[in-house]
Amino acid sequence: MEADFILRRYRRRAQGSIVVEHVETVVAIKILAACQSRDLLRPLRTTEALETVHARVRTRVPKFDKDRVIKPDIDAVLELVSSGAICDTVALFLSKLFESGL
Repeated sequence: MEADFILRRYRRRAQGSIVVEHVETVVAIKILAACQSRDLLRPLRTTEALETVHARVRTRVPKFDKDRVIKPDIDAVLELVSSGAICDTVALFLSKLFESGL
């Protein structure tokens, strides 16, 4: 009985970990798409926070000028997401927003 409980708990934890990995991958793909749209809409600008995220991503992934395998790009942005680097990039801007009362 105890072994069944431990096994179920382990499986739930493993499934939760898989879900987090999938969510991080989806976020990485959405960030890549957003960065590409920013490139296509230049010279228009967006907020300073989003421009900073764009610049951070572009240090690891170049603009899509032609067809190429996208997996290495997804992996590069996924590393930024899962390491917390993207959150760190916008943390300063978010703290300014909260301090200003917005």
